[in-house]
Amino acid sequence: MNHKIMKDKNLNKCTVDGNPVDSRKVPNPPSTSPGRQIPKLSAESQVLYDLITRIDISVRQISSEIALLRTELAQKPSYEEMHKYVDGAFLNVNSRLQKIEEKYTQASQQTDEIREIVREETFCDHEAQRR
Repeated sequence: MNHKIMKDKNLNKCTVDGNPVDSRKVPNPPSTSPGRQIPKLSAESQVLYDLITRIDISVRQISSEIALLRTELAQKPSYEEMHKYVDGAFLNVNSRLQKIEEKYTQASQQTDEIREIVREETFCDHEAQRR
């Protein structure tokens, strides 16, 4: 007897002979499933059935993981948001750096003025000592 294995694209569920396959566990082979009157499959058919069932379960688990990753990704900031954040941080650092450079320039000018005053006073002291 041929078994119909179908995948419902809308619900992303797999059915065997119209019965849904539980994605959380590998079902018993049809010949040993309780309450089912399905003739025993040939050894080759049974191997194929088990393989298809396991593949289907793996595909659904992967689809589930992809959905979780998409959900996590949707909660992460977008590239544009990260770019704005980095740009904002860069502008903030750049602004602070400019303020530091301005203070350094002022301090440098004050230092130059103090040196000039010291030179003048020293020169005046030497001149006064010569006289």
